[in-house]
Amino acid sequence: MSNIEKKVLKVTSQRDTLFPNDDQLKLFEEGLVMFNDLVKRGLIKPRGYTLQTIEDSMKPDTFNVSVAEG
Repeated sequence: MSNIEKKVLKVTSQRDTLFPNDDQLKLFEEGLVMFNDLVKRGLIKPRGYTLQTIEDSMKPDTFNVSVAEG
């Protein structure tokens, strides 16, 4: 396990002592639980890794455009 992973695990394990009554954090956690439930039910799909190269980001987004035939 890398050093950064150890640091992240340490901070996340101390969440309750660092943020005891943080309403915004609770809302984020509830939203994550709801999102994961919708994924399990098959209603939505997680987007996953969406970083793009410069070449990919310069291409026009044509996936949502219909082409008129005729």
